[in-house]
Amino acid sequence: MKYMPSAVLSVLSYLLFVIILYWKSRNYYFIKLETGKIVFISMMYIMIVFLGSVITFDNLLYGIGFKLLLIAFFFALLYFGKFFEGAELYAVKGAINKYLKINTFRKNS
Repeated sequence: MKYMPSAVLSVLSYLLFVIILYWKSRNYYFIKLETGKIVFISMMYIMIVFLGSVITFDNLLYGIGFKLLLIAFFFALLYFGKFFEGAELYAVKGAINKYLKINTFRKNS
């Protein structure tokens, strides 16, 4: 079975951890848990990982390129689905400016 039982147990333990943490934390402070968004992101992630494991290439570079394309597609779906907050986008743009020396901020004249 290779790595699949380990992956399933990892996902199930993470979900159990999130549920218990949410259940226990309600006694101390309020957390707005957006279950619809969490389920949608999880389903997108499962579909993309499934595609990445089913579609294989004989050439290593094609395989790496396809996996990188899937990762970019996942983040593009998150961006266009309005899953990122303004502060998160600002932090990503700041990191791009700092480390890649690309100016992603547009100056308003």
